Amino acid sequence: MERIPVAGPSITQKEIDYVTDAVTNAWYGNANVYHDRFEKAFAAYLGMQHAMALPSCTSAIHLSLLALGVGPGDEVIVPDATWIASAAPITYVGATPVFADIEERTWCLSAESFEGCITPATKAVISVGLYGNMPDMDAIKEVARRHGIPIIGQGGICSGQDALEFMIAGASAVGIGTALFYDPLICKKINMALSDYAQRHRLGNIADLVGTSSAHAGTNGPNPASQGS
Repeated sequence: MERIPVAGPSITQKEIDYVTDAVTNAWYGNANVYHDRFEKAFAAYLGMQHAMALPSCTSAIHLSLLALGVGPGDEVIVPDATWIASAAPITYVGATPVFADIEERTWCLSAESFEGCITPATKAVISVGLYGNMPDMDAIKEVARRHGIPIIGQGGICSGQDALEFMIAGASAVGIGTALFYDPLICKKINMALSDYAQRHRLGNIADLVGTSSAHAGTNGPNPASQGS
């Protein structure tokens, strides 16, 4: 039986050249050169004001939840068919994941099930694009709007135009693949959340903060093929 992989990296000589240059030259004063180039180029490509390069989508969701002030006693709704990284960051902040059903056609979050899972403790919903399919964001946004619930869009396996739909949908911070996009208000909230979390847990830097889900937080070079989860 022939096995067909779900996904895999597309690596050309261009990626090899970039990585070679990064590991050769991206040290000390040049340590963030590829991070800066990636953030600016990716934000411009998607029409966003800011982008923060992160080791994984897990880290992006984690920071999004911190920026929203989600914590113990809160609930976050997430589809029940997804990778564990969609739900794990909810537990990192002490909140409870609530699993909603998916649509039969797309395998993505059902707006009807999402609404049925809402309680007074609901603080956010994580919508996930899966296997190239997109949730019905119009329906999800309508439910979220009626109940005043922020949307965190996880597009770790879909960037480009599909990911843009998630960012438009996001009522607040939005995690996309290895990047976290935010507006100036969310930027301020993220900085405050990072500072508060680091002080309470006596952490020294962002690598410590997201270290539970980010094995490569110290990498200086580019991550051209990553669609981290």
